[in-house]
Amino acid sequence: MGKSYSIEDDKQKLYVVLSEWFNSGVPEDLKERHIMPHEIPENVAFVLCGVRRSGKTYLMFEFAQRLRKKNYLYNVIYLNLEDVRLHPLRPSLLLLLPEVIKEYFEYKRNVPFWFIFDEIQYLDGWERIIRNYLDRNLGYVLLTGSSSAVSPDGIAESMRGRTLTKFIYPLSFPEFVKFKGLKIPKKIDLLTSEEKASLLKLGREYLEFGGFPGVVLCKDKNLKKPMLRDIYRTIFFRDIVDRFSIRNLELMETFMRILMEQFSSRFSISKIHTFLKKTLGMKTTKNTLQEYLYYIKSAFIAFEVEIFSYKLKDRLQYPRKLYLIDTGLANAINIRFTENLGRLLENAVFLELIRKEKEVFYWKSKNGEEVDFVIVENFKPVELIQVCWELTEKNIKREEKALIKCMNEFSLKEGKVITWDHEERKKEGDKWIEYVPFWKWCFKNKGKRN
Repeated sequence: MGKSYSIEDDKQKLYVVLSEWFNSGVPEDLKERHIMPHEIPENVAFVLCGVRRSGKTYLMFEFAQRLRKKNYLYNVIYLNLEDVRLHPLRPSLLLLLPEVIKEYFEYKRNVPFWFIFDEIQYLDGWERIIRNYLDRNLGYVLLTGSSSAVSPDGIAESMRGRTLTKFIYPLSFPEFVKFKGLKIPKKIDLLTSEEKASLLKLGREYLEFGGFPGVVLCKDKNLKKPMLRDIYRTIFFRDIVDRFSIRNLELMETFMRILMEQFSSRFSISKIHTFLKKTLGMKTTKNTLQEYLYYIKSAFIAFEVEIFSYKLKDRLQYPRKLYLIDTGLANAINIRFTENLGRLLENAVFLELIRKEKEVFYWKSKNGEEVDFVIVENFKPVELIQVCWELTEKNIKREEKALIKCMNEFSLKEGKVITWDHEERKKEGDKWIEYVPFWKWCFKNKGKRN
């Protein structure tokens, strides 16, 4: 027979973990990202969701630090639901939390409680418990989660209308530069040659190692790739294998590696299926691979982009493009950094676009011309973006030809080419094409949305 647990056992677990929180508190080396709002609505759970290690916990610490300056210590409560000392996790544990605070700690009665629950997806049926907190008006509730179960699309019906969600990405390039301690003038066009050189150097580092805050702050360059591989393995096992009870680990890992090697490219489940069966001799089905793809997206590690077409049949039929949550993960798995610079830059541009909550598609003509990003509003194309690392005569001709053809199809007057470090504005017939460096594009757009 298994060990039985009493209410007193659960209370003692909470007491130990909470005592540690109140005594140690918030880390002192916080780097502010200014993402958290200054006020949280009442009777609504505020949720930070995003890929593991993207900085959600530290954002909550940042918020807790702000609260501690205003409120009494024991009214700001933090629980990490990955903490093994709280396991096995049962819903009753969180129901006991307010009672434990009132019984063991000197909380302030005229100040509201702030409950911060980290990695809430580890608690089965968490929606019911959080709904109970809100219905009983126990205090403000803040949550983090590393799976689609806490996203607006995945959240249970019982919590609809009771959550306010913010998706957290790894650092943007402007955030990366700030974390590195480089101060950039507000007027980005007035950079000195030294400032620009430093910015380009950081840009290369950003493409190679990405924006996971812990990796960015690591000063030993030799440790960055091992850290990224550790992040990859943690996401793979905790957020995919364990969560979805994957039995065929070899197939899951092989599929995931193949998929990640195709970042910034079109991919086909049918072709991957054929390769796995005929070349590697692995038994699987297309439906299984589709399920695996869903699991990977649920862990926020990859995104799909559809072709733009007014016809639903085309959007469903044509291959999709795949982008990763962080360029560093691509280099942790793949070894050809120099060969991948163009694709890494394209992936970085994609991430900047979705941070600003743009609706993104790609475009391809019947003759094969392609535009990397079509930005759509109300299902109408409003902006076209190409990404090009190396501006050879052949590349320029190809990118401009595709842009002009796409502009003609959607009656647009301008198109953009995001480059590594080339800037120019030119007119082709009645169309304008603007070449803008990635770093300048990022900084000029950073204030529009975090």
